[in-house]
Amino acid sequence: MTRSRALLCLLFLAAALPSKARSAFLDPYWSARVAALGGAFTALSDDPAGTLYNAAATVKVKRPKVHFTYARLFQGLDEATLSLSQFGYVHPVSAKAAFGLAWASFETKDLYREDTGVLTYARRLEDWLAGFGYKGEFSLGVSVRYLTQAFHLDERTRRDPVFINGGRNQAYTVDAHIYAAPDPEQLEGLSLGLSLRSLNQPNLGYRQTERLPKEVAAGLLYRWDRYALPVDVTLRANEITPHMGLEAEFLDKSFKARVGSDLDQVGTGFGIGFPITRRIAVAVDYGFLWPLKIEKTAGSHRATVGLEF
Repeated sequence: MTRSRALLCLLFLAAALPSKARSAFLDPYWSARVAALGGAFTALSDDPAGTLYNAAATVKVKRPKVHFTYARLFQGLDEATLSLSQFGYVHPVSAKAAFGLAWASFETKDLYREDTGVLTYARRLEDWLAGFGYKGEFSLGVSVRYLTQAFHLDERTRRDPVFINGGRNQAYTVDAHIYAAPDPEQLEGLSLGLSLRSLNQPNLGYRQTERLPKEVAAGLLYRWDRYALPVDVTLRANEITPHMGLEAEFLDKSFKARVGSDLDQVGTGFGIGFPITRRIAVAVDYGFLWPLKIEKTAGSHRATVGLEF
């Protein structure tokens, strides 16, 4: 099942079926930047969206950052109205550590909703690794996600044995993350990221046990001059999905153009950043995803507004 089709399938799970953990809590690309890059973000993750992708890389954030995202998904579909909202915050507590938190919500109006709350912690370990001759950057991160599902029940579905205990379910997951820039001299511009998600595989079943599958996301990022080229590969429920993107900086890094794809959809977008005061800066991002395997839709639009202070 492709990622975009799996998201659409969530619209109809409430009819008479138990929760399908395999399709639950798929990554819908939570920010405009992530969407424009086709989901290639594991080795990048240098903004508040990193709390949902690779907490270890959030140590690259130098000052507190917060952002808000809203999206309309697959506009033009007659069957349902899909949207997502996301809030993220990263707070560096020192030059070596950062905390983060996020909330993200995916909703099919009057049918289904998923909410994810996240707490993250990341720490640099270069000082410890230097004793072994390591010259690059290295950090570890951990995140705890609190997940809730809610089906909007009508008179028919309330009588379904599947929902005998109601239409709401909740669980938590533990994720582990790694970020590394191996050797700034011999491998200049190269970064690596790894995220291991849902390590505890929580039960999301309503009437029977259905465990959320583990997910592995491996990413590579190469920076050259004003260009960043992220590439990811994700593995979930025996399905491999490649992601690739390109981000280019212009006008003294105040404008960024982006393009990306995960082979099921093509993304594009831009970002604009500007200072308000000497310490406060604003960033506005837009991302557009065009599905390649779904018809009769005008695509998905995302807008993210961020603040650095």
